[in-house]
Amino acid sequence: MQGNSLILSPSRINGWLECEHYLRLYASQRGSFSSGTATEAIENALKRVWNIGESDAISLINSGEVKINDDQATLGQSVQVESDRITIGGNLLTPRPKKFMDLLTERGNSHEADCLQAFKDSSLVGEVFQRPDWNRPGGETFNEYLTRFDSENPLSGNNDVVFQMPLLVDNEIRGIADFLIAVQSEEGGYEPVDSKLARSGAKASHILQLLFYAEAISIKEGTDIPKNLHVMLGSRSPEDFIEELWGTETDEESNSEKVPQSHFETRKYWWYWKRLRNRLRKSVEEAIELGAEGSVPDKNAFCSFCEYQDECDKEWKQTDSLVLLAGANTSDRKELREVGINTVTGLAILNKETFGDGTEDLSDSTLEDFEKAKTIYSSEGHQAFTELNQDFAGVLPDMNLDRLVKLWRQARLQFTTLFQRRTGEDIYTHFFSRQEMEAKEIEGQKKDEVHKTILTIPAPSKGDIYLDFEGHPFWDAEEGGLIFLFGYIHLANRSQRREEQLANADEELNDWQFVDLWAHDKKEESEQAKRLVNDLYERWLADKSMHIYHYNHTEQTLLQGIVGPGSSAGSIVSFLSQLGIVLDPFSIEEARLNELMTHNVFVDLLPIARNSFQAGLPSYSLKKVEKLSGYERQAEDVQKGAGAVMLYELIANRDRFYVSEAEATEYMEAINAYNLDDVQATRYVHEWLWIQHCEESERSGGDFELEESAKDDRSTNEDRDAELAIQRQISDFILERRANE
Repeated sequence: MQGNSLILSPSRINGWLECEHYLRLYASQRGSFSSGTATEAIENALKRVWNIGESDAISLINSGEVKINDDQATLGQSVQVESDRITIGGNLLTPRPKKFMDLLTERGNSHEADCLQAFKDSSLVGEVFQRPDWNRPGGETFNEYLTRFDSENPLSGNNDVVFQMPLLVDNEIRGIADFLIAVQSEEGGYEPVDSKLARSGAKASHILQLLFYAEAISIKEGTDIPKNLHVMLGSRSPEDFIEELWGTETDEESNSEKVPQSHFETRKYWWYWKRLRNRLRKSVEEAIELGAEGSVPDKNAFCSFCEYQDECDKEWKQTDSLVLLAGANTSDRKELREVGINTVTGLAILNKETFGDGTEDLSDSTLEDFEKAKTIYSSEGHQAFTELNQDFAGVLPDMNLDRLVKLWRQARLQFTTLFQRRTGEDIYTHFFSRQEMEAKEIEGQKKDEVHKTILTIPAPSKGDIYLDFEGHPFWDAEEGGLIFLFGYIHLANRSQRREEQLANADEELNDWQFVDLWAHDKKEESEQAKRLVNDLYERWLADKSMHIYHYNHTEQTLLQGIVGPGSSAGSIVSFLSQLGIVLDPFSIEEARLNELMTHNVFVDLLPIARNSFQAGLPSYSLKKVEKLSGYERQAEDVQKGAGAVMLYELIANRDRFYVSEAEATEYMEAINAYNLDDVQATRYVHEWLWIQHCEESERSGGDFELEESAKDDRSTNEDRDAELAIQRQISDFILERRANE
């Protein structure tokens, strides 16, 4: 920040593109980097690196192990403080990640370092220019750092590669380019290169950053803009990239595959950057003048990376934001706000008559409790209902009426649950009518989908499997993600006849065994995936009534990517990366997996839940829906999947993060406990959904029906009536157990 201006980095511009509120928050909270002595710098770094308290950090310094003064830090002569990092003997001490973004940043830095080393090691590349980091803890301003960098004349043409070049445009936008590479032609000059973890190709945000660097180079050198922009993707080795630029490949060979993925002509995108600059200037002026006042944050893909995420979460809860309305997307929220509906409560309290005749309402009991919830809401001093809807135009939002009613019903359920649970009530639910569910199933069949509602959910079987994976989405820049844990549960003694098992169901049905298959590299991942597929297949051959249950499609998709041909695997964290795995095409495991899928053995419970009912929950994730089933999690150390990823990062890099063997074992046990919670919760949700199926069958006068695939696959000696009797027995047992819990 200089005066009343706002200096932005390309990453902050990307944040602004996703969310105008991001720029407002940055403007209202901006400030210069705090200066400090080397003593303060190393104390802070020690605390971050080793996660030790301030007193311990000071003791370490005072003991003489780390000797410092206000000018430099030394351990012998080997300690260097750079930014918020410490290098001892040339080895960087890396802080343990505390947030998912920390992990992503560290992985990005590691990929960048690999790219730098590849440039240095390549016989095709001449001089590589590298300067120390920006000394922010020492009080160095960005302009001072830029001057120090320029004094070495790095763009003189003598260097093939310039690493970490600081750039500034119009004193408004600043950034540090990963690499600038010398153009191998008579024209000369330099072109920008960014190293990115992305595997499936460059993203728009990558191009945006490079366009800024291109303009900065042009201004700095007084030349035309660089002809090309380049991205060093995680899916390709740095060596291949270097060979492509400085090697003997012909243009025809290069263009056939690689150029569309990694190289871009600047002129094709320049118009976008110029138009963006004008928009940006206006937004910056408004942000400086108004700050965050009058700006409303909305949920978007950038939220997971944003440093203000906690602030927005707090604001959404305080303001009862539509962001909290389960099932509502960005377009839905926009349409609701345009007619003056700005809160979940504001939507919930609209009268049924607002939507016209024929609207399916909530049950009488829920409606009664909804009125009670309104009373509680008013007694707590919230904004009056009349005031909430004073801006409502009385004109329905521009969306499908059925969808609008569904959102309205969701708002009522969340509102009633929130204010009635204080009196000890459960989470309120609304099951769709049989006709609605049948319509959803027909729609699913048109899309070649199965098991879409509780009407056709498979009955519990003694051979059932409940499955969940834990994976690291960017385990390795070149090799992609890693599924490090395949976890599932099954009933013991599955070889016995089901009728014999049911004779002692009270014991047997609770005798679940947990199987944890760990993998610490791609070879182990492949081996464990094959082991899993073979085990699942053999269990299915022994009991054709069994199914493999999971929550969301990830498990099935990832197995396809590992044991099948090609690299079609999905992403564990969809907005981060794809798992590019090519292992043993046309293997026996692939054939077996395809057979399981053909017979609909895999059952995704998420679409069944979403297409069967609505509930007073902020989302339909497993951790929310499991509350309906009565499941209570046992693991406390890992609260979400990203936490499991970070723990595995510490396990896999124990030397770099100073993780002892005892700590590594403890972390693996914590991940195991977290995974076991997930598979147990999946079982509970399936059983709860099956109970709802039974109740719906009773209400409609129907019978328990087997899915068509199960009918076809029954052994010839199995009688349908006996099969149905077994299902009823299992259902009765589940109901009895639930009543006693």
